[in-house]
Amino acid sequence: MPEQSIPTFNPTQLIAEFAVRDGYWQQPVFKDMETFGFHRLETTRHLLKPPLPPHRKTFHDFFFVTGGSLTRSKGFENYTITPHTFVFVPAHQITSNDFVGADVSGFMCHFTDQIINPTHHPFLKELDFLRFNGNPIVQIPETHLPVIHILLERIATDFMRNLPDKYLLIQSYLITLFLELSRFSAPALALTTNTSVQITEQFKNLLTLHIREKQRIADYAEMLCITPNHLNKCVKQATNRTASDWLDEMILLETKVLLSQTRLSIAEVARQVGMEDQSYFGRFFKKKTGISPSEYRKMIETSETLPFLS
Repeated sequence: MPEQSIPTFNPTQLIAEFAVRDGYWQQPVFKDMETFGFHRLETTRHLLKPPLPPHRKTFHDFFFVTGGSLTRSKGFENYTITPHTFVFVPAHQITSNDFVGADVSGFMCHFTDQIINPTHHPFLKELDFLRFNGNPIVQIPETHLPVIHILLERIATDFMRNLPDKYLLIQSYLITLFLELSRFSAPALALTTNTSVQITEQFKNLLTLHIREKQRIADYAEMLCITPNHLNKCVKQATNRTASDWLDEMILLETKVLLSQTRLSIAEVARQVGMEDQSYFGRFFKKKTGISPSEYRKMIETSETLPFLS
């Protein structure tokens, strides 16, 4: 087996791995970085080193874009975030960042359950954008932007102040913010008993665990004790995509991890994801990303010296 699968980072590790070393991170206000952080994108965009390959985080986070754009993935889905839009990614979900615009502005925030614990605030479980498999996007109409900006500016201001109870204040602002966002987000569906949805979620979880060893739909159908045809029917019904589509997406995620996190040759990476034919592997990767595996690896390596992609 190879060195590692999709890595998991805490805030300090994520900064060490993917951010430019800079005095910004040494400010006293960041002493509680493991629990909470709040930043203006126009201040920190030059400190990020995209592309950030697929990874997991020990914390929840969100971005709110006021100008420019960036890309973010949650699970298997990719999103381009444009002005007036939030994107949320919960802890332990797979995510990546391929692009941060040179002119992007807005806010990014990360927090743990120590700051906002759904157990203590049950209504949070009803918010689709906070759920592990919910829709992470919330678009804000222009008429409501002033309210959102006031809340975000209050969080930004109090975060930079040395107040004894500042995190109680920040918690109250975050809860108010989430309640405001709930007005523009579809309500979360109750945990469904729909068999197709249940099987699909089990299939996607198995993909994240076994993609290195198993690259056939039949393997996953066998693990779920159903036929390949039934698995594909359930996945298609639940997601409007085939089981093979999801398998390809997971292979692509794992490939990006191997290209960025290991020194395996391109041929070895191909074998790790079940493709003995390197030419086929190259065509597969380029079809999905628009660049070759070697170009992707070079882009990751050169991001060590590039402050951002424009």
